[in-house]
Amino acid sequence: MIKPDPLEIARNITDHYPGEVISKVKQAVEQSKVKIGELLRELPIKISLANNALSFAVMSMVMSLSALILRQNKYSVTLISICIGLHVFGMFGFSSVIGRLADRMGRKKMMYIGSVVLGISGFITPLTSNYLIVTTGLFFVGLGWSINNVATVAMLGDSTPPTSMGQMMGVNQLIGGAGSLLVPAIGGYLAQNFGFPAVGTACVLITVPIMFLASRLRETSPGVYDHS
Repeated sequence: MIKPDPLEIARNITDHYPGEVISKVKQAVEQSKVKIGELLRELPIKISLANNALSFAVMSMVMSLSALILRQNKYSVTLISICIGLHVFGMFGFSSVIGRLADRMGRKKMMYIGSVVLGISGFITPLTSNYLIVTTGLFFVGLGWSINNVATVAMLGDSTPPTSMGQMMGVNQLIGGAGSLLVPAIGGYLAQNFGFPAVGTACVLITVPIMFLASRLRETSPGVYDHS
């Protein structure tokens, strides 16, 4: 715990700083606000939003088609539900550990790791109807998404003022949702016309730009960027 607690100071700022005028504090907060359009010009933010959209695209495409693959091969709804449940656990179950690694290793390295995990598992999962392989692959798809998602949110937190964080998180979710909406439809078209291996190939192709974007990120230390 931090002593004194910053939250307690903020709530009772005049007790700790009797000479401060609240209106000046409010004025400083207003001056620190930055328009979202200006923030979107920053390279780390562009990279983080693109990372989020592409990661969502791969994850949602594989997840939506995996249930279809299992159902076509006569697996029970119970087994399919377990498979999806393990996938969701991969998405969120290790978020705290991944966050620590992002703070220790840096966001850039986590993007590399997440992209490799996402690309390999996204490629393997649609290639087979074996339940254990599909379930394991889908779990790692969730884990790869989680790694990239944590890196995205961390980068946005590094580069966005607190007064604009709510708007930026909304933009991030909107972009991720757009990726989840559009790409699974493309995946369905590929599966129907070219077979499920085409979906796996698409997953690899989608993760390649993430690694390219990560290579452009100049992260001098975890959470610190040099793009001046």
